[in-house]
Amino acid sequence: MKKLFLLCSAMLVAFGAGARENKPLDYSDRENWMIFAERSSADPQVDLFYLYPTCTSPECKSEIGEVDAHMKHMARLSYLKGASCMSPYTCVYAPYYRQISVVGILKAKNADDLESMCRDSIVKSDVFAALDFYFKNQNHGRPFILAGHSQGSCNLKIVLDEYMKAHPEYLKKMVACYAIGFHFPESWFKANPHVKKAAGETDTGVLISWNAELPGALKPNFCIDSGSFVINPLNWKTDETPAGIEQNLGSIEIDNSTLKVTFFPGQTGAWIDLKRGALICDGKELHALSHPLFGDKSLHPCDWSLFYRNVQENAQKRIEAFFKE
Repeated sequence: MKKLFLLCSAMLVAFGAGARENKPLDYSDRENWMIFAERSSADPQVDLFYLYPTCTSPECKSEIGEVDAHMKHMARLSYLKGASCMSPYTCVYAPYYRQISVVGILKAKNADDLESMCRDSIVKSDVFAALDFYFKNQNHGRPFILAGHSQGSCNLKIVLDEYMKAHPEYLKKMVACYAIGFHFPESWFKANPHVKKAAGETDTGVLISWNAELPGALKPNFCIDSGSFVINPLNWKTDETPAGIEQNLGSIEIDNSTLKVTFFPGQTGAWIDLKRGALICDGKELHALSHPLFGDKSLHPCDWSLFYRNVQENAQKRIEAFFKE
């Protein structure tokens, strides 16, 4: 009887630990936010909700990466390289959230596998809990922008097809969703008719996406699929009309350790390869990422930073168009 009691007690303890692990982070605690705007009447009238890309420690051995010092540092770095361009026009909300780690991503056969991993794990629970807290306590019916990169954009894809489908009243207030560095095939839009593709530089309530590469990519890219939706951030066209480097308003670079910001003149022109579903860049000084997941010509780490000033200008234009409407 004593052994049975001890066994039952051990099972209860294990169950309790598992329940705690599956519980979303508490977003009423400011420690679980990288950025949490405390608004005043003088602040912008639009919010930005941002989800960072994969920032888990390379030393993480489990499929789920916890929020630790490494993740916090890399999340800040990723925000500065990209969505920070919208900070002059928005009040920013950026939650920390647990992620699929590099170990987990390497087990995925493609981006759809990663999406399933996020959808079926604590990752989605954290993201949805952060959204719940934001909308119930901070939004107050204000217009907002969603922004993310890579795994962050993977989660925004889930937000659009699950969370916003369940909350159409929120979707009506979405200025735009900049889900950069992930793929959105035509079949996804057919399954989610409530999500509109961006068609120009000032339409609102739309999805914006691209994946940057150098010319001549031959190997598969984890985040790119033939027929994926792409818009060119230099001319805001969705066809193969090229945009020259003179249309690039400026790029940004961040020192990984110090987070020092350096701005550059535009580093590349770009055009869309509709067959590959990619944004092709022709900058002579660009260095491709060669990786088993991203192929041999990927510019994945620079998806945002190469077009920093153009996206900044575009966010302002879409906000102005939203209020005119």
